Amino acid sequence: MGLSGELWLSSLLPSGSPSCSPGFYVTFWQLSMYDIAPPSSKYDEEGARLRTLSRQEDAKYNAADRSADRAKRSSAAAHRNRRDRYTAFVNILAQEFKEQTVSRQFTIKRLAREKQHWFAHCKSAFLIALKKVSSLSSFQFIAAQ
Repeated sequence: MGLSGELWLSSLLPSGSPSCSPGFYVTFWQLSMYDIAPPSSKYDEEGARLRTLSRQEDAKYNAADRSADRAKRSSAAAHRNRRDRYTAFVNILAQEFKEQTVSRQFTIKRLAREKQHWFAHCKSAFLIALKKVSSLSSFQFIAAQ
């Protein structure tokens, strides 16, 4: 960021925040909760729910496919399509969670790299920031388990 960009950004900082650097301000507001802690339990719950639905549709498909009743056999394709759709959603969720985890790892590395510059102009604020980022990293470790 150029000097004029930093001056412009500094003018946007909230008043009464002398220890907040423009770099910290931008970094803070561009992060989302997914960058810090992907909700692994929600991904697991939704994946389990979709797998259950897929197994139910598979059972219905098998029953309809083996049925002597022609009307029931005609519904087999619909059950197979639903089963395949649920399975596809499970795979999409797994891929999305994997991408979120990779993004989180990148974000934590970036925060560790940038933290020394955020409060370099204010030694006491710098020490507070180091503690916060360190506690954030340990919180993330706990939340990821």
